[in-house]
Amino acid sequence: MYRKEFKLKKMLIRKLKEEEREAYRKLSRYAFETSNNTYENLVMPGKSRPMDQFYGAFEKDLLVAASGVVPFDVKVRSSVFKMGGIDGVASKPEYRNRGIVREILVKIFQDLYETQFPISILYPFKVAFYEMLGYKLVDEAVLYQFEISDIICKKTNCHMKEVERINDDIRNVYQQATENYDYIGLRTEMQWKRHYKNNYKFICYNGDQPEGYVIINFPKDNGNWLEDLRQTIVIRETLWLNHMAKQTIFNFLWSHRDQRK
Repeated sequence: MYRKEFKLKKMLIRKLKEEEREAYRKLSRYAFETSNNTYENLVMPGKSRPMDQFYGAFEKDLLVAASGVVPFDVKVRSSVFKMGGIDGVASKPEYRNRGIVREILVKIFQDLYETQFPISILYPFKVAFYEMLGYKLVDEAVLYQFEISDIICKKTNCHMKEVERINDDIRNVYQQATENYDYIGLRTEMQWKRHYKNNYKFICYNGDQPEGYVIINFPKDNGNWLEDLRQTIVIRETLWLNHMAKQTIFNFLWSHRDQRK
């Protein structure tokens, strides 16, 4: 125990600098492996992500652990709060189980508090670890897989239209569909672009009124969970305002039955 405390005292914890981007990319390899396990193909974080959104622990000049924090606005009970989203937590394997990541997160929490960020949210790799830091599980991500042949096609009065970019119609549907939910992030233009830049975007219209949308892609990498990527459609996001819009979106997916499963 005393040895661990001594080593932590030797660690310098601070925000990362732009010239340390490559060092963080190499560090993150162990947590987020590339397909062929090489440092050269690591591109995250992208150049648009400021490095001062990352905190690192250093032993002398060696970056041994780090974590990112992304500023968001979230809606809770009809009020908007500033939120620090924790991401990119990574550490060198030979430095794990020493409490270093915990110390980095404590430093992040201190800075969030001082800059009036009352909320922090993350997607945990291990719930028990983050519960020790005060986080609580409030939701779960569920992956649904189904066959296109399972869809029952029914005629509606709506129609689908492809758009090249995220536009006001998609944003308006998103805002209306999420209006009564807590912990929904208020997306910036950069966040929309980052998540959905290279995807196909279709809006469901009733006349000229947008009532739903679906964002899809055709995967190139099976990610170890798709049985046959050539037969797969990945729904990145879909929202609808009523049952007719929902049915129209599923009719649209059903129309791919001859090329996808």
